[in-house]
Amino acid sequence: MVTVLFLAFFSFTACHKTPINPGTKPTVKTGTPSQVTKNSAVVSGEVTNDGGHAVTEKGFFFSSNNSPTDQSNKIIGGQGTGAFTCNLYSLKENTPYYYMAYATNSLGTVYGDVKSFTTKDRDAV
Repeated sequence: MVTVLFLAFFSFTACHKTPINPGTKPTVKTGTPSQVTKNSAVVSGEVTNDGGHAVTEKGFFFSSNNSPTDQSNKIIGGQGTGAFTCNLYSLKENTPYYYMAYATNSLGTVYGDVKSFTTKDRDAV
């Protein structure tokens, strides 16, 4: 009888499993622009956490309107975590542009804050 109780107790305690952490979407920050000219700029961002899954793509959406989510204005900046920059070319002079960083892992895509800059006037030195 004691053996049966021991085996029953052992069976229940041996089957206890630790829950699996499914992870989260990554965390991304949009950085400040630099090297702004009349037709180009460098934008920066940082993936600060991969959420427990590999970041398969990171980059920026940009637009001359205040909603930079148009897929045609997307520039890929790489994979993985850490800081990254991208060069934006062929911009219109003296025009405000809006941009935001994004990062994607197997659980989805997240976006950083929307930031902006204005390209320089053609006569600016």
